[in-house]
Amino acid sequence: MNYFISTGEKGMMFTLRKHHYYVNRSGMYVHTTYHVANLTTDPDTAIEKAKRIAKEHGAKLDSYSDIKGHSLNEIKRKQRRTKEEMQRMRERRQRISDEIQTNYWMLMWSYYMARSCSDYHRKQREALLPVLDTDNRITLTGTIKTINAYDNPFTYYDTVVFKALIELDSGHRVFGTVPSYKVKYGDDMIKRTCKEGDRVTFDAKLEKPKDFDGVFYYYKRPTKVNPLTIREVA
Repeated sequence: MNYFISTGEKGMMFTLRKHHYYVNRSGMYVHTTYHVANLTTDPDTAIEKAKRIAKEHGAKLDSYSDIKGHSLNEIKRKQRRTKEEMQRMRERRQRISDEIQTNYWMLMWSYYMARSCSDYHRKQREALLPVLDTDNRITLTGTIKTINAYDNPFTYYDTVVFKALIELDSGHRVFGTVPSYKVKYGDDMIKRTCKEGDRVTFDAKLEKPKDFDGVFYYYKRPTKVNPLTIREVA
């Protein structure tokens, strides 16, 4: 009875198997193998353990017999190959990680520099903006950038008011109640409210905030609203 060393299905564990021969019903001499024990992943330790088990069972260890294309020497080579491949994979992962880290910091630096340059140019343009009249009602023309809902502090009911941030053609930004206007629909006049992205002209009185920066104003009571963006009446 001969034992031999093989590997598991994935080739990561050495196993001990034994040869078995028998005659089948057709009278043919058949060779097969049976699993005896799992050994270890280390080649030298696997050989010593296999020798001990074979001796206990009174069997001979055939170190060079071949099963499924794997001899003991091939197993050792495969184990060394696997370790080398794992080392190459670790080095490759580390190299990719280093490249990602380097590219990330380069990207963040580029983004920061682009933002800084953009902010610098914007502040230069804003520094040249004229101061708008806050004593009289004036005509404003611009594009509605955002519209948001805010709690209405002037009522006992749970209601909201809609406020718009408008970027004027002059480069200033103003904030106030969303401008609305009336259009003819059949024989009636209906109220329409401006939407985000609309260009609009209206009259309003401006007010400077406490931390006035020369760019941002509040506007009050928009009237004479003239939408420059044409929308169909539903």
